[in-house]
Amino acid sequence: MIKETKNVIFEYSLKEEELINELSEYIDEHIDAVYDFFNLKERRKTTIHIIDTKEEFDRKYIELTKKDKDYKCPSWLVGLCHSGTEIYYLSINDYKNTSHKFDDSDYEYNLILFKKTIIHELVHFINHIYSEVNKTHYTEGFLAEGIAQYLSNQYEGKKDNFNYTSDEIINDPSCYGGRYLVTKYIIEEYGKDIYLNFLHNQDKAKTFIENNINSMEESYNNIKRR
Repeated sequence: MIKETKNVIFEYSLKEEELINELSEYIDEHIDAVYDFFNLKERRKTTIHIIDTKEEFDRKYIELTKKDKDYKCPSWLVGLCHSGTEIYYLSINDYKNTSHKFDDSDYEYNLILFKKTIIHELVHFINHIYSEVNKTHYTEGFLAEGIAQYLSNQYEGKKDNFNYTSDEIINDPSCYGGRYLVTKYIIEEYGKDIYLNFLHNQDKAKTFIENNINSMEESYNNIKRR
C-alpha cells in the first residue's frame, strides 16, 4: 500500500496500517527541527519502505548496496537510507529476529526507539539535501552517523561515558556511542555552524577529533589531568 503524508511517502503492507499512522504523526512532530538544524527551507519527500521481515530486508540491503550475495547482514542492521533518495526500514513487528528483540511487555518503550530511528534515517536523507543545496560532497561515516543520532534523540537519557579512542570513532562503523558523543561535544562547545563545516570536510574533522580527544574525555568523565 502507498500513503502520502505531509512530509513522506510510505510503502507498506496492510497489516502495518496502525504503525504507519503513528510514524506519520511522529515524523510531522519532529522533522521541522531537523530541517532547521541544516538551515534548509527547501523540503522534499522521500519514500519510506517498511519491510515486513528481516530476511526480506537483508536481501534488499544486499541488492541495493551491491554486496556479495553471500554477505551476512549484521543482526542489528534494520535501516538504510539508500543514496539519499529512499529509506528502507524493518517493521518493528519482526524485531524478534534481530538483536533488537524485546519482550511484549516492553513494546511501547521500543516503539519510541523505533520512531526515533526513523528520524535517524530521515536525518541522513536531509543531510543529502543539505549537501546538494550547498554543493558540498556528502560523506558517509562518523559525523554523518553522529548527527543522525544527535538529532533523533536516540541517546536521550543515557549516561554520557566517554571511553573511545579517536581511531574507534573515525574508523569503527559500530562505534555509535562515540560518534554521538563527539557530535554532542562539538555542537554544544563550538556551535552547529562549526559542525556543519566539519560534516562535509572529513580531513578537518579527523584532525579536530585527534587533537581534542583528551578534552572530550575530560568533559564527559570529569577527569582532571595534571
